[in-house]
Amino acid sequence: METSILRIGVIGCGTISRNVHLPVLLAIPGIKLAWVADTNQLSGYALSRASGIPFHRISSSKIDLPFADIVVLAVPNGARDSYYNYFASNREAGLYVEKPFAKSIAEHTRIVNGRAPWQVAVGLDRRSFGLTRLLRELFLHRPFGKPLSIKIELGGLGRVLIGGSFMSNSSLAGGGALYQMGVHFLDAVVFASCAQDVELRTGRMITADGMDIHVEGQLDLVLGPAERLPLAILVTQLQVANNCIEIAFEGASVTFSIMYGERCLQVTPRNPGSSRWKLVPEATTGPLDMFASFGLHWTSVIQAFRTRTENYTSASQALLTSKAMELLYSIPAEGD
Repeated sequence: METSILRIGVIGCGTISRNVHLPVLLAIPGIKLAWVADTNQLSGYALSRASGIPFHRISSSKIDLPFADIVVLAVPNGARDSYYNYFASNREAGLYVEKPFAKSIAEHTRIVNGRAPWQVAVGLDRRSFGLTRLLRELFLHRPFGKPLSIKIELGGLGRVLIGGSFMSNSSLAGGGALYQMGVHFLDAVVFASCAQDVELRTGRMITADGMDIHVEGQLDLVLGPAERLPLAILVTQLQVANNCIEIAFEGASVTFSIMYGERCLQVTPRNPGSSRWKLVPEATTGPLDMFASFGLHWTSVIQAFRTRTENYTSASQALLTSKAMELLYSIPAEGD
């Protein structure tokens, strides 16, 4: 399989496919973009003309697509069931599912059911971002000592950081800011900390028109048999937020953001009189720009498929993130 050409099909001709997936995949050797598909004929033909990739028009009631070794599902969460049902009869094809992936362990399990762990990848691409990977090194080797706590803040007054027109439809979106962008921040710390489990202590959720607009939670990341790491998360459209992750270690506090464009970890030593300094990943640790991060993520997905071995891009490695989503969405909602 190492020398075979892998055929990749893309379902969904929206922004993420047009601006990221196709440019990245066209630059990776050893693969062929076999087709793109969408229920929107105008978007599909426009992308086909721009890229030279054949377009297949589909509808929710009629899906008929050529074979592909890997199929990208880049459609809103609430529109995926018909595709999962379609590909249930084709267990040969691998799936790359854009985030958000699942809001519960049961949903996560249903999506991967019947496929080997290496056959289902998830688009939690911040795992491939250099700063996330550098933070993982800090947890693994602990140069600043034992981690004491983590704080995540994301959002701002009336601010929606991600999402297209589907964000006005709660059944299509599947969830609000926590589900659409907060999941990246939460997954980054779950991945970097090498957490083994997650538990919810308390929380608060406010919704409007079926969408969460303010979520705050106090969780514990279980790092080992006798090590729990408190995690406070705030994802909001109702108040000012810092849009960053802060980890308190015994010897220093580390602050950074996983928004593309960030270049370093800010380190504040706990020793009195010590100055704050920046920690920048080496080129071998991981990329810092969006296209390079997606390139690494996709290269790892392809490697998993070729070697038939799961890795950090596999959905099997993100089950804990789905559990964290389930815990946070179990908080009784105020509003509506």
